[in-house]
Amino acid sequence: MSEVHFEDPNFEHRAWDAVSAYGQSKTASIYMANYIDRTHGRHGLHAWSLQPGGIASNLIRVSEEEKQAIYSNPAIFPWVKTPEQGAATTVWAAIAKDLEGKGGRYLESMQEIGEWKGPEERRIDWTDPGYASHAYDEEKENKLWALSAKLTS
Repeated sequence: MSEVHFEDPNFEHRAWDAVSAYGQSKTASIYMANYIDRTHGRHGLHAWSLQPGGIASNLIRVSEEEKQAIYSNPAIFPWVKTPEQGAATTVWAAIAKDLEGKGGRYLESMQEIGEWKGPEERRIDWTDPGYASHAYDEEKENKLWALSAKLTS
C-alpha cells in the first residue's frame, strides 16, 4: 500500500505509476472505511477494509503468454485465487454474525488481520497478510474525507 499523495492525488504533477496509483487507492479505501465507521458507527453504519487476494481475473490486461507466465510461476501461483475464492471475504463481512455491530477493521482470508510485521527490507509483499503501518491515521482519514467532499461537490 502506498501513502496517499494529498497534494497530487490524480497524478497531474508527477509521473503516472500504475503500481503507486493502485497502492494509493487501496490506502484511500482503508481511510474511507475507517472514517465512515468512526463517524457513523454509533448510528449503525459500519465499514470494513478487506484484501480479497490476488484474483485470476481479467482486471489486468495482459497477453495469454504473460498470463501463462504469471499463473505457472511457483512463487505466485499458490496465492492466486479464483473469483469465487476472492469474493469469500467480502460475502463473509456482509453476513457474519460475529462481525455485527463492528467495523473499521481490516479483513483478509475471512478473518481480521492486524498490521504487517515483516522485515523492513522486504517492505510489504502482496503475499503477506496485514496492512501497512500508515493505514490507520485519523488525521489522514479526515483529510481524505475533506478532499473527497471538495472533489465531488
